[in-house]
Formats: sequence, structure tokens, C-alpha cells
Amino acid sequence: MGIGLIVCLSVPACASDASPPRDTGKAETQTNEPGNAPAIVVSDPVSGASVTSPVTISGKADVFEATVSFRIRDASGAVIQEAFTTATCGTGCRGDYSEEVRFKVAEKQEGMVEVFWESPENGTPQDVVQIPVSLIPNKP
Repeated sequence: MGIGLIVCLSVPACASDASPPRDTGKAETQTNEPGNAPAIVVSDPVSGASVTSPVTISGKADVFEATVSFRIRDASGAVIQEAFTTATCGTGCRGDYSEEVRFKVAEKQEGMVEVFWESPENGTPQDVVQIPVSLIPNKP
């Protein structure tokens, strides 16, 4: 009898979830499970854009303490500007970020906008997103 009881209890646990969804009358919101979306998504600037100073860097991020960091590199790879901002949410939730970052170049050149967050353990850049752009000098 004990064996029959175990079998009866295990059968419902093995039942298929393939039945059609029921209408509960409640609205459902689909959310991304953690790990499905990249930590940083950059909306602006887009790859290949020509940018002048200040360049608006914006997007969405789920990063430690909502701190989003930026670097602008010139054609030689040298960092010509660094900045950071705080997203509207972070560490477990996705928030919006937007920051105007100033830079100075003497002539038009290829460059790179980098968006990342820094490790709280050692400050190393994490989840770096690189956007190639053309850096345009401001007119005097």
C-alpha cells in the first residue's frame, strides 16, 4: 500500500504543463529573466554616427549600483574623455541612463565610445560596449 501511495503522489508531479493557458482576467506583463538581456544596451550614439561635443550617450542598463561609465577614445586609442552617470534603476533591475559627454578633437577622426560598469572589487571595466563613431571638431 505504501508503494501505491508513492506512485499516486508522483504521477501528478510528472503531469505535463502543455495544457492551454487559462484566462484569469488579469493582465500579464512579460519581463526578461535575469541574464537574458545584456547588462548594457546603448541606444545613442549608433555605430558609425558622426558626433560633435557634447555627445549624448543613452540607453538602458542593469549594473552595480546603477553606475554607468563612459570613455571616448580618439583615432590613436587614447582616452580623451571619461564620465559616468546613474541609471534610473540598477543591481537587479533595468534602468534608463543618458548623459552629455564633452570632448575635444582638433580634426575629424575615427573614434570609439565605450560604455561599461566598474567592478566593485577592483574597478576593472565590465560588460564593455564599444560604438565606433566619427569624432567631429566643434566649429570655433
